[in-house]
Amino acid sequence: MAQQAVKTLMKYWREEAGLSVSSKGHLMEKYVCDFNNALGIGDTEESSIEQGHQVGLKDDSQYCRLTNFEKKTATTLKAQTIMSHPSVKETQTTIVKSSKQKGVSPRTEDGQMKRNASVKKENVKKENEKKREHYVSTNDKL
Repeated sequence: MAQQAVKTLMKYWREEAGLSVSSKGHLMEKYVCDFNNALGIGDTEESSIEQGHQVGLKDDSQYCRLTNFEKKTATTLKAQTIMSHPSVKETQTTIVKSSKQKGVSPRTEDGQMKRNASVKKENVKKENEKKREHYVSTNDKL
């Protein structure tokens, strides 16, 4: 279905509109449908795609002074390789666990960080529960 839509679009693009095919059009025509059939692009969450954009923007700003495309690409790939190494990831995890971040408190059962506000709410609820229990236990004797 998608392949037929792409073929129709590209036919219109070339013949009806008389436009030259851009890089994006060429990629869509030649590779996207095969990639989707093999790996299922539609099954990918948008957040992973957005994260890729953010990483790309960070890399662009970090290496913006490198004007040679090949050197910039090689440097970016080398940095990504280093950051994805298991020992580097382990060191990052150790540092995050040992550092105290402002406004962040201990982890929940599922490993997520809790904010101080939610911890304070939980503490207030627990204190109120204790007060109720104490009140009930003292007044129950009467």
